[in-house]
Amino acid sequence: MARFLSEAWFAEIESSRAEVAEGRSSARATDPGGRLVLKQVVTGTPEGEVSYAVVIEGTAARVERLAGPDGSADADLTITCDWPTAAAIAQGHLSTQRALMQGRLRVRGSPTEFLRRRGQLASVDAVPSEVRQNTTY
Repeated sequence: MARFLSEAWFAEIESSRAEVAEGRSSARATDPGGRLVLKQVVTGTPEGEVSYAVVIEGTAARVERLAGPDGSADADLTITCDWPTAAAIAQGHLSTQRALMQGRLRVRGSPTEFLRRRGQLASVDAVPSEVRQNTTY
């Protein structure tokens, strides 16, 4: 079991993604809205500051570990929060909307595209279920 946002957690996501890709066609689902990149910066983790991107294309989403807070210049939206907030959201104990209303999330960029595609975003999950079930916090 890997701890949320640890190197081992990112490795498990990558391994799971490779297994899924191996077992099916590599064709990607397409979306007329195009690609959307959401960058997440989490401060105060046991590993220090952790940055990653969730890349969404159609109904497919993937997590990419970034090297440092400036690791992805093409992010449509950047969300920054602390470790307790990120862990609470990941476990389903706190909604992103509530965290935003409580001032626990900082958002940079234009949320217009995010809001326009919120229905699509609700149906994608970048973390494979077997990784999510085995994650510790």
